[in-house]
Amino acid sequence: QSLLAERFGLRIHRDARKISGYALVVGKAGAHVERSWPPGIGLEAEQYAELSSPKPFIEKFVYKNCTMSRFAQLLSKNTHEAVVDATNLAGAYDLPFEFSVRDLLPKPNPIDADDGGLGPSIIDSVERLGLKLERRRVTVETIVVDNVSRPTAN
Repeated sequence: QSLLAERFGLRIHRDARKISGYALVVGKAGAHVERSWPPGIGLEAEQYAELSSPKPFIEKFVYKNCTMSRFAQLLSKNTHEAVVDATNLAGAYDLPFEFSVRDLLPKPNPIDADDGGLGPSIIDSVERLGLKLERRRVTVETIVVDNVSRPTAN
């Protein structure tokens, strides 16, 4: 950062902005999630193990030791939209997850798209966990570039 500031005159600041996205919330029947054992917080929880899938084009895996906040981040990556954690569930969980890879293809709204019968959507998979993605305006942190210039000479 200091190199960019020195060479390019880069100045930035962080700002919270409201944008259209999703809130990850607990469904009406309650969450059906299993706490990780041993208990711990997985800061870098990722796909733990890919499981065999009954159909082609189905991603099936388990997120191990995953907080709800991290799960929301992972959903953001797959839906290409902001997802924030509004579950108020503390701790880490083992989350089995399965969805059609067709959800990942560019579409106007990838998580609401019909999968053509190839498998569950991301919405379906979230709901199987007793959770829900609600469309709403969410607050996300953004980086705002205040200034950038041509680089200085060496």
